[in-house]
Amino acid sequence: NLLPKLDQNHWVYFRYFWFEVLHSAYKEDKCKLASAESAFVASSLPSMREFYFETVILPEQRKALAQVSDKEGAEFEEEVLEKSITKFNSILEYWFAESFR
Repeated sequence: NLLPKLDQNHWVYFRYFWFEVLHSAYKEDKCKLASAESAFVASSLPSMREFYFETVILPEQRKALAQVSDKEGAEFEEEVLEKSITKFNSILEYWFAESFR
């Protein structure tokens, strides 16, 4: 829901979303595809989550906190990381009953 549009520059985010959906379907046994496909999705998902976190969640949270936080340097980055993880976990918990870290 943070994507400005779905063009070629944003395909990675859209692909990540579908990996989450497929993983959820495999986990709930709603998708009867080959176990190799299920294993591929499950093994690829952690790195895709990390990429999404670093390229979408973290920068957006940094931008938002820069306007309201009085912290600086390492203390600011720690706050950004903490709030970003909390935000991403709440999204994953709500939609997929999963957590990031």
